[in-house]
Amino acid sequence: MFELNGTTLAGIGAVLGALVGALSFVFRQLIVAKDSQISDLKGDRDYWRDFSMTMIQANEKVLSIAESEPPPARARTSRAR
Repeated sequence: MFELNGTTLAGIGAVLGALVGALSFVFRQLIVAKDSQISDLKGDRDYWRDFSMTMIQANEKVLSIAESEPPPARARTSRAR
């Protein structure tokens, strides 16, 4: 029959400790990978945010120049009727 003596409890504790250690290592590595991926995504987000702001500012500059200048005169063409 099965006895719970000190040696058996130590063996069970060692196996459980190893399992808990392995699980904590796996979860820690998953969190590190997630944090790395989030930082990469933040870098991409910041790049595209800066790019879009640059394009918006350039567009606003073109619009302000276009609004301040009179439109070019259209050349008259004669139509034969």
